[in-house]
Amino acid sequence: MRLSREFAVFSLFVTGIIVAIGTFWAFQRGGHDFDVFYATWRFVIEGRALELYSDATPDRFLYAPGFAWVFSVIGLLPRDLALAVWCLGKAAVIGYVIREFGLRLSANSFLPRDRVVMLGFAAWGVLLFSRPVLIDFQYGQVNVFILGACVWTLFGRFDKNVRPWLTGARWFVLALLAVTKLFPGPLLLVPFLATTGFSRKQIWIERAGVFLGACLILVIPAVSLGFSGAIELLWNWKDMLLQKGLPLETHNQSFTAFLMHYFSGEAAPVIAQGGSRIEFGTALLSMGAIRAMSLIWMVSALGALLVLIRRGKVMPPLTWVGVLVGAIILPSHLIWKPYFVFAIPVAILGAHRLVGAVGRYKNPSAWAALALLFAAVNLSGFDFVGHHWGARFEAAALLFWAELVLIAIVLWPRKPLLMHATPRL
Repeated sequence: MRLSREFAVFSLFVTGIIVAIGTFWAFQRGGHDFDVFYATWRFVIEGRALELYSDATPDRFLYAPGFAWVFSVIGLLPRDLALAVWCLGKAAVIGYVIREFGLRLSANSFLPRDRVVMLGFAAWGVLLFSRPVLIDFQYGQVNVFILGACVWTLFGRFDKNVRPWLTGARWFVLALLAVTKLFPGPLLLVPFLATTGFSRKQIWIERAGVFLGACLILVIPAVSLGFSGAIELLWNWKDMLLQKGLPLETHNQSFTAFLMHYFSGEAAPVIAQGGSRIEFGTALLSMGAIRAMSLIWMVSALGALLVLIRRGKVMPPLTWVGVLVGAIILPSHLIWKPYFVFAIPVAILGAHRLVGAVGRYKNPSAWAALALLFAAVNLSGFDFVGHHWGARFEAAALLFWAELVLIAIVLWPRKPLLMHATPRL
């Protein structure tokens, strides 16, 4: 069976429905994280910036203080209009990611050379991780914007005839957002570690963009507070991050949280059940063993990221960008469910590798694997399996394991489905 235009249009239509539902939920269910952002933007506008990390915000503000200055212009709008603009911007980013991967995949000869078909195929990545997308929209989070910046910047390295200022601007924007939320930080090492095959001029422009973006997000509070006030806010930010510690809620999908949920013998709070604490496993591991295993995982995941960055000129650009973007969240001890919007690129590539064969899609086992991954990510929540099993599936970090499976599928060393010759657009 060939992937038809009708099926592709249907995939794009469903993706649009997901974005529309997420936007509706943002208004219906409060957009609580957005309210925190909006409050900080208003603090900057009203001259109350020293209150960014105080109890005056609706919830804890955990981002670099410069984030409040850079986006404060949105705070000039009424709250509901600002939220609508925020959601519209994220919808545009989702569309951009679909377009970028769809058009680049179309260069592979075994897929139908039809733009609509390829865009529909790329939309599968959003469908596979539609639950994180919905949560990100519902909370009014910033993760989708960071995803777009990662894809835009990394693919930009392989685009020909790009003006130097645009190359610098891409790395400038990525540095702004990476310092703001920290976990994309390893990507800022790309211009320093992956230099083979790129001109000296391009490398130094990229490095300059990284330097300027990181500096701006750190020092921009000095514009209104002076350097002493800016430094005070940076210390407050550091203290707020340290106070966060290791959240043990089942919502946390990290490897460390998984170990704590099932092997520490400690009861874990379930946010969806009002914070009630449930014991999921038994005390098979001591706290020392869990700390050691967590440290080994973090060091190994970071090491794998560095190796992946270094192989930027050896791997197919599609594979390199997709896996690198997905892997940046994995070393962290804190991975909330909306963070898995970063798995969308690797989900597109994983689906491509599973079901693509000379332009035909007739492998039942491939479709079964995709259905199982879809169910693990999207149908394991409380709305589908009830509170008893929903809490247990959430505590088991199914989203974390699903992304690892997809990365393994993409990197599995057998007959490659991704050509090394990705077009320079």
